[in-house]
Formats: sequence, C-alpha cells, structure tokens
Amino acid sequence: MKKLLLGSVLLVGLMSVASADKYECHRYKNGKSTGGHVTVYANSKSEAYDKAMEKYRKMHSGLGGGFKADSVRCKKPAW
Repeated sequence: MKKLLLGSVLLVGLMSVASADKYECHRYKNGKSTGGHVTVYANSKSEAYDKAMEKYRKMHSGLGGGFKADSVRCKKPAW
C-alpha cells in the first residue's frame, strides 16, 4: 500500500512539473533593465514573477549584492 501511495504522489508531482511553462524574467533596477535574465518554469505569469524574484534574492545574498532586482518582467520565449 505504501508503494502505491508513494507512486501516485510522485506521478502527480511529475505531472505538475511537466505542465509548467518556461518564462524568461528580466530584472530591473531603478526602473532600467540590467540586461540579465533568469529562466523559470511556472504555471502562470504571477508565479513566474515570484520565482524569479526569489532567485534574484538568493543570488543577491550569496554574491555580495551583484544581482539585486527592484522588479522583474516575465514573458514566455517567442520560440
């Protein structure tokens, strides 16, 4: 029974990752684009925004402030 439950949990988890869309999120500092971006996988644009801001927060804390972002703008790649 445990194996069946574990298998179904893993299947649901994989299905949610597979259904996520790819977003490129460009960071902005003082209202200007910095030229950098991160790629995230999310189910919506607002989720992509949250994930990108979290990535930049982690990068900022680990590299002495080089990747601070005031905001990000996310979009799906054209291709």
